[in-house]
Amino acid sequence: MRVLRDVDEQEMIDAFVLAELESSRHRRYYAGLVGGDFSLYAKWKLVVVPIGELGDWRYAHEQTWRTLSKEARRIRVGARRVGKEPSIQMTSDCILAVENDLKNGRRASSYQPIIAAAKNEQSLHVIAEGHTRATAFVRALDAQGEIEVIVGYSPNLASWGYYHLP
Repeated sequence: MRVLRDVDEQEMIDAFVLAELESSRHRRYYAGLVGGDFSLYAKWKLVVVPIGELGDWRYAHEQTWRTLSKEARRIRVGARRVGKEPSIQMTSDCILAVENDLKNGRRASSYQPIIAAAKNEQSLHVIAEGHTRATAFVRALDAQGEIEVIVGYSPNLASWGYYHLP
């Protein structure tokens, strides 16, 4: 045996999950956890997004985020409504905690990148992971500021259960 290089925990987790997604035996289980199977057919890119543009992106079609945004699913709408929906106060508290960290000097780049999906670069982008961070960023950061986002582009996105856009 020969050691080539150290591997961090995140790289191990990434390899594990990707292997499970490629497994014919486990693919359905993991795909079901994220609401569909678009990720196997997506082209992934790291992009830079202005905060002002991020505010126009959509939340996943999931009850908490639909409630926060009054069914609009726009991050900008949800950001304005933080703390105004008692039924999801825990979500608001989490958003406010991230916002507080940002206002106290934590840099947006110190968080894991938000993960989003879209049919193509011109279509609406939907958050797959990072709803809380996205909402806090829109609330706390300058609209001209930028963040890095990992985006999966797939023409099959309509089959993803959390996409559900007109």
